[in-house]
Amino acid sequence: MEQLDYIIVGQGLAGSLLDFSFRKNGLHGVVIDNGHKNAASKVAAGMINPITGRKYVKSWMIDELLPRAIEIYGQLSKLVGVELFAERNIVRALYSRAEENEWEIKTTLEQTKKFRVDKPVLNEYSKFIKPSLSYGELTKGYHVHVPVIIRAYRAFLEKYKFIVETQFNHSKLKIENDGFVYDLVKAKQVFFCDGYKVNQNPFFNDINHQPSKGEALIIKVQDFEPNKILKQKLNFVPFGQGVFWVGAGYEWEFENEKPTKGERDRIEKILKDNLSKPYKVIDHIAAVRPTVIDRRPYIGAHKIHSNMFLFNGFGTKGASLIPYWSEHLMRHICFKEPLASEVFPYR
Repeated sequence: MEQLDYIIVGQGLAGSLLDFSFRKNGLHGVVIDNGHKNAASKVAAGMINPITGRKYVKSWMIDELLPRAIEIYGQLSKLVGVELFAERNIVRALYSRAEENEWEIKTTLEQTKKFRVDKPVLNEYSKFIKPSLSYGELTKGYHVHVPVIIRAYRAFLEKYKFIVETQFNHSKLKIENDGFVYDLVKAKQVFFCDGYKVNQNPFFNDINHQPSKGEALIIKVQDFEPNKILKQKLNFVPFGQGVFWVGAGYEWEFENEKPTKGERDRIEKILKDNLSKPYKVIDHIAAVRPTVIDRRPYIGAHKIHSNMFLFNGFGTKGASLIPYWSEHLMRHICFKEPLASEVFPYR
């Protein structure tokens, strides 16, 4: 049995980019994935936002994350022959004088002013949305076509037989002195990129992790193609040809992964209160995210098995975090560079 360098469990955005990073650097392995339809990557909006939250703070490590994201998504686009990301300004509604003042203070700081647009412009949205009190605008936002990446990279893996399409069974993973055996696959290392299902992973089920559910609508607006992302009660992410991803929120208590009528009704009420043009709902999607309390991902080795790794916990910021941290983990594996302590799984 030939020994490979690695097994990656899970082909979401994390598993795909980690595999891509390893292959670029001469490692050979397989990805094991069952095509889970409610995986967070398959329904993600794919926003990269340099200034986030109600307090308009600079996203953690955004100065390091952005160059790596642009580089990696550009390389992937060339590999699969499809443009996988686009730079999009983000226009944000401000609802009170207090919010306006907070925006002015926070976006004129030395570390944030480079992302600020001094004169926000709604452009096409002025005909689509009922106006807020005022707006702020950011540059260096991006829309990453995450579901397209997953499909395109899976096709690449299938073409060269780099993927095993099956549900991973932890009880079948045999731990040996020189690595791991899973069915007919033998590898030196194993990497778990299993998203929120890490809570069902017996090797890492002691990690402090709380799944959160998010739901969104895919809507179509006739003859309307803005090129900016709008944040007004909901996130409006344009996919082109009048199609938008619209959502979402955090549900901490939920029965299952499926879309719910209650959440659809909530989103549609917000739409009706804020839109001035008709729209058509063409899909209602839901997913469960791997959410971490301190918003830092979990990257590192098992506390007993030094060649078993977790690469997880990216949450809603996966589009910006994963390119940088997949390269970081690759450099640890290939060049023995130390892993950053702030992402250790057992912190």
